[in-house]
Amino acid sequence: MQFAYWSIDDVNRELAQRLAARMRVRLDLCDFRDSTRAVAAHIYDLDSFPADRRAALLAALRAARQRTPVAIHTYRLSAGAARALRRNGVIVVRRLQLTLFMALSVTVAGLRARRRKPRSSAAGVAANPRVPATVV
Repeated sequence: MQFAYWSIDDVNRELAQRLAARMRVRLDLCDFRDSTRAVAAHIYDLDSFPADRRAALLAALRAARQRTPVAIHTYRLSAGAARALRRNGVIVVRRLQLTLFMALSVTVAGLRARRRKPRSSAAGVAANPRVPATVV
């Protein structure tokens, strides 16, 4: 599993690497100048972003549910703004800590499991159309 960590704070980047190693997650260190990465999840250190970039990111996260799981850590968010982000599926915490990586790992694992599950077309009918319903 690989996460992207978006921060320009060297202390947080080092801590993020240690926490990722404990969770056996590969971590791609990025900053706000980088382009989007194809990873299992994104973690944003909102307090290290310039104000305009922070506002743009928050607007995008509030506007729509993200395809890839997202977590942010920040001290600069009101309770109402945090609730709005959580309703959109964003994991919001104040501090970078192991529980953030744990929650994100569980979210990614759940998404992967749901994607692997075969979908049945109707109740009692096999997911594989080549298998007769009487065999099920």
